[in-house]
Amino acid sequence: MAKWWDRRWRLVIVVILLPLLLVPLISVFLFPETPLIESLLYGSLFSLFVLFAFRILQHIELLGLRFVILVLVGAALLGLLLGFALRMWKN
Repeated sequence: MAKWWDRRWRLVIVVILLPLLLVPLISVFLFPETPLIESLLYGSLFSLFVLFAFRILQHIELLGLRFVILVLVGAALLGLLLGFALRMWKN
């Protein structure tokens, strides 16, 4: 059985690329003092977040929700531990 993003691949591409267009457009109207390059950088960052979300959905369908939640919580705890260790190291 085909995954939903395999059947609607055009929609997936549009959703991934949409922040590249919308973020600079909104930034030009709401914050005209912001450089266009910075707005494009933020748009590409949001596109990467959307792409990462689609990747997580693929892993959820492949491995199961409990396993993915366990891995994400473990990664968050590891990040907090590393942040705490780096903060203690600087002091």
